[in-house]
Amino acid sequence: MRVFVILVVGASVASCAPPPLDIPEGCSPLGATVDCGVPYPSDLFLVDDPTMPTGKRVAPAGAAKLLTQSGLSGDVFEVWAPDGFSPVTPMVAAFGVAVDPASVPGYAADPAATLLAGAPTALIEADSGLRVAHYVDVDPRATDDARRAITLRPLARLKERTRYLVALSGLTTPDGTPVPPLEGFRRLRDGQAGGDPTLAALVPHFDAEVFPVVEKAGIARGAVQLAWDFTTGSDERTTDDMLRARAAALAALDAASPVVTVDGVFEDDEVALAVDDHPELTWRVVYGTFTAPRVVEANEPGTKLLRGADGLPAAEGTIDVPFIAVVPASVRDGAAGLPVLFGHGFFGSRDELEGFAARNIMNEVRGVGFAIDWQGMSDADIGRVVATVGGEVDKSIDFAERVPQAVVNFHALSRAIKGGAFFMHDAFTRAPARPGRDELRVPVIDVSKPLCFVGISMGHILGGTMTALNPDVRRTTMQVGGAAFSTMMFRARPFTRFLFLMDISMPDALDQQKLHAHMQSQLDRIDPATYARFLLDEELPIGPSNEPAGRRALLQMGVGDPQVPNVGTELHARTLGVPVVAGSAKDPIFGLDDAPAPHRGSGLFAFDFGVDTAFYETAEPAEDGNAVHEAVRRSPEALAQLDAFFRDGVIINPCGERCAVEVPSGTPQ
Repeated sequence: MRVFVILVVGASVASCAPPPLDIPEGCSPLGATVDCGVPYPSDLFLVDDPTMPTGKRVAPAGAAKLLTQSGLSGDVFEVWAPDGFSPVTPMVAAFGVAVDPASVPGYAADPAATLLAGAPTALIEADSGLRVAHYVDVDPRATDDARRAITLRPLARLKERTRYLVALSGLTTPDGTPVPPLEGFRRLRDGQAGGDPTLAALVPHFDAEVFPVVEKAGIARGAVQLAWDFTTGSDERTTDDMLRARAAALAALDAASPVVTVDGVFEDDEVALAVDDHPELTWRVVYGTFTAPRVVEANEPGTKLLRGADGLPAAEGTIDVPFIAVVPASVRDGAAGLPVLFGHGFFGSRDELEGFAARNIMNEVRGVGFAIDWQGMSDADIGRVVATVGGEVDKSIDFAERVPQAVVNFHALSRAIKGGAFFMHDAFTRAPARPGRDELRVPVIDVSKPLCFVGISMGHILGGTMTALNPDVRRTTMQVGGAAFSTMMFRARPFTRFLFLMDISMPDALDQQKLHAHMQSQLDRIDPATYARFLLDEELPIGPSNEPAGRRALLQMGVGDPQVPNVGTELHARTLGVPVVAGSAKDPIFGLDDAPAPHRGSGLFAFDFGVDTAFYETAEPAEDGNAVHEAVRRSPEALAQLDAFFRDGVIINPCGERCAVEVPSGTPQ
C-alpha cells in the first residue's frame, strides 16, 4: 500500500509540471517567450574560444542573431568579437508588457538609492556582493508594449574579467499590477525547470551562482522578476589592436620624422578670403600636409587595420595628412604662442578650425592651433556609415578600424610640432629681422611650453582616447563630450539621423535597443572610457610610455547640453577619477569628490546657461535644441578658464559661487 501511495503522488507531481517551452536553437531560455536575444548581456551568449584572453567569445547564434528588415545580418560580432561584455554595457531586458517608468529608478533618480537593499533594480558584482549605481530607461520610442525594452545603464565603468548579476524586482505595469516574470526564468526560480531539458541544464548554475548572490543582496528569491549574470571581457582584447598600431607607428616615427609641406598661406588682410567672419582674430591661416605612418590597409573609409604576417597590427609606408593651422592675432602682436592641437566635432572636419569659435579660442589662449580630421569619424566617412547603418548593419561599426589611423596622425603631428618640422616654413616663423639673415627668424610657437589639446564634442570623446595614448600632449581640455557611446546615443541630438536609418534597416524597437548594446563592445576599442586610466594614472601595457605623470585634464560641461548629455561627461569624469572644481554650476555630482579653486590638477567644471534639463528624463533626442553645446566654447568665462589651464596648469573658478552665465550673443543652437 505504501508503494502504491508513493507512485500515485509521484505521478500527480509529474502531471503538474508545465510542458517544455518552445526554445529555438541559440535562443536564451530566459527570454524565449518574449525575445530570444534578451536579457542581454548574458553569459548564455558566450562560447569557448581558446584563442581569446579569457577563453571565451561573444557569439549570439541562431534565433538570437540580429537581422535587418531585409533579412541581412545585423550581427556586429561577425566583424569583430570581444572576449566578454563591455564594462559600460547597457543591460537590456523586456517582459512583453508595459513597465511603468515610475516603478524603476529613472534618469532623474538619486543614484545612491540604487545601492540600497530595497531598490527595485540591482546591479551586483558577483564575488564581492557590492552594488553598482545605475539608472533605468523604459524605451519611449517603442509603439508596441510587447517590444518595449527596459535598459539598465551603469554610472561607472565596471571591472574587466568580472562577473556581474542583474536582478529586477518590484516592477509594475502602469495599472500597478506586478510585471509577470519571464516564463523561462520563473520556472528556474520556482523549481519547475525539470520538465524542460534546456532549462534543466541551467538549474545547477542558477541555484549555485545566481540565486545565492541575489538572496545575499537582500532580495527574496520568490520576489525576483528576472535575474541573470554576465561577465565582462578583458581590456587586453579591447585595447590590443590600438596599442600595437600605436607602437608600430611610434617606432616608424623614431626611424623617420614627419615631413611637412605647406601648400597655401593667407595672412593679414588675406585671411578674409579663408574664413567667413571675424578675420581680425587671425594673423595667418595655413594649409598643408605632413607625413604619418600608415597603419591601415588603405587610407579611405571602410578600410581595415593593416596587419603583418603574424596577424598583428603593423605600420608600412606613410600617408599624407592634410592639416589646417591658425596663427592668431594675439601671437602676431605678442610673444610666441602655445602649441595647441584641435579636435573637431561629430563627423565634422578640420575645417571647423576656420570657424569663429575655434579661432576665437586660439586668439584668447594665444595658441597656434593645428587641426586634422578624425579619420573614421569625419565628414569623409559619413557615406560609409550611412550605407552600413541603413543596410549592412553588421558592418556598421567598421569605422572603428580606421580611428587608430587618426590617433597615429595626431602622434605624427605632435612629433612634427615638438621636433620643429613646421619651423622650416616661413608660415610658422616671424619675418627675419634683416633681409637674408634666416638664422634670426623666430618661430611663432614656443615649443618649450606644454603641448595642449582642446577637443569639442566628438573632439572630446576621441580626444580622451588620443591624449591618453599621446606622450607629447601634457594639458588636455575636453569640452561638451563624454564617454561610453551607448550611454549618450539615445539622448544625443546628432544620433537622430542614425535612428532614422535604423528605423529603415531595423525598425523593431527592441532590436534597436539590443543592437546599440551590441555596438558598445565594438566601440570600446575607441571609447575614452576604455583608455581613461591611461590619461592621468597608468602606464600602457604595450609600446612606448604614454608618460601619464604630470599630465592634466580639464573637462568643461554645459548643463542641459542636448547634443551630448551630461551623464556621458559625468561618467567620463568618474572613470578618470577627477573632482568637481568649486564654482561649478553642477555640484555635487554623484561619485565625484570636490576640489577648491584654484585647483592645480585635473577636474570637471560645469557652466549653467539657465536651461531646463527635464528633457533628459526621456531616453530620446530632444525635439527642440538649445544653445548650450555651442555656448560653452564661446563663453568668456569658459575661455578664461581654458586660458589659465593651458598657461599655468590650474583650473580657476571664473564665475563666483555658482557658474551661472549668459549665452553669448550670436550663438547658434
